[in-house]
Amino acid sequence: RQITRLQYRWDGHGYYEGRSKLFRVWLADGRAEQLTFGDFEDEQASCSPDGRTIAFISDREENRDANMTADLWLLDLETRALRRLTAATHAFGQPVWSPDGTRLACVASPSIRDHSAYNVALMVVGVDGSAPRDLLAGSDLSAETGVYNDLPSVSGFLPAWSADGAWVYALAQRRCVVDLMRAGTTGE
Repeated sequence: RQITRLQYRWDGHGYYEGRSKLFRVWLADGRAEQLTFGDFEDEQASCSPDGRTIAFISDREENRDANMTADLWLLDLETRALRRLTAATHAFGQPVWSPDGTRLACVASPSIRDHSAYNVALMVVGVDGSAPRDLLAGSDLSAETGVYNDLPSVSGFLPAWSADGAWVYALAQRRCVVDLMRAGTTGE
């Protein structure tokens, strides 16, 4: 085995062989179409309410094996155009579209600096390119449910939008328990 990547294996996962890609499968005949290409991990796809755009997570930075970040990307299903919504500041994950298709709710871990630990943020990102907004800013809440270690675990939840798009529901770990939280998109 010849190792050429810094991140070649993780505890609980084993060796990484190849890269994850996004595919679309037609239910009528089982035909599959590959949607993403390249030497990148493309994961956690979420289809827009109108079915025209896929949001997904990918780290396409040059130093992707060392930076511990992952960006939020959009793929136009008609033109195949890719557009990056975030700028390598966090490891974004679990994107969920707002009911009107103008925003995405995500969880996000800040880029690790100085060997420190940080709370997982609950972010809202506008598909218009507006800056991500942390709905938990100023609080000591972490939008996660897992154990703090290097073993991957099954994702405990996806953020959920209220029908009117004014609130995002998420789970938050606090003092050894997990609470259901409702965060307003305007700061409540």
